[in-house]
Amino acid sequence: MNCISKVVKNYPVDGIRHMSEVAENYQRSGIRVMFDLAAQYHDLINFGVGEPNFETPNHIKESAKKAIDNGFTHYEPNAGWHSRIAPSNSA
Repeated sequence: MNCISKVVKNYPVDGIRHMSEVAENYQRSGIRVMFDLAAQYHDLINFGVGEPNFETPNHIKESAKKAIDNGFTHYEPNAGWHSRIAPSNSA
């Protein structure tokens, strides 16, 4: 029994208890297996969460601040920004 199951099984709501049983028997994801395997090696560089081992350079920070001030605060369209720019340049 995993540590979450121990806590949840003591919770008085049946729906939560049932969810715990499902979660307890749920197969681990492939990515979780790979992260656990990689954790055994101390000479690997982990790119898993995108956290570099250095500070962000100032010019990048300033560009990010400028972009926020100019309203670039949403995800990029899945077609890319070129789809918004190209029609105005094609005339």
